[in-house]
Amino acid sequence: MTIEKYQEEKEILRNLNKRESLWGMLIATLIGIFPTLAVFYAAPELFVSVLGWVIPGVVLGGFVKLAISAHSIKLRLIPAGLIFLLGPLLLLVTGNPFTFFIGLMNMFIVITITRPRLSKHQERALWLQRQGKLQP
Repeated sequence: MTIEKYQEEKEILRNLNKRESLWGMLIATLIGIFPTLAVFYAAPELFVSVLGWVIPGVVLGGFVKLAISAHSIKLRLIPAGLIFLLGPLLLLVTGNPFTFFIGLMNMFIVITITRPRLSKHQERALWLQRQGKLQP
């Protein structure tokens, strides 16, 4: 495998990660929105309570995904700091002690949906690189 082929595979992986991250964010947002709308239709008095559970969860999950997928340490610190501040802030605003735990659950959903997957060529390139047969 040549360096050019490896660079091409690396670029494909980078684009794949971006595309899957966007789809994962969209799916996670839909996971949060549909139960909220269903509860609003069925019982409007519970809407504020469910809104306090679901939307913060999606927001926290999105920030965690940004923190994990950022390429530089500075870009990782910004969403990580926002997560650290938003958890207690959302607890105070909503008055709902389960907000943070629901946020953690949705965070794991976002991470699971948006984790990058490697093709066989990409796995082979990484294996060759680890063996020292291919330079990055």
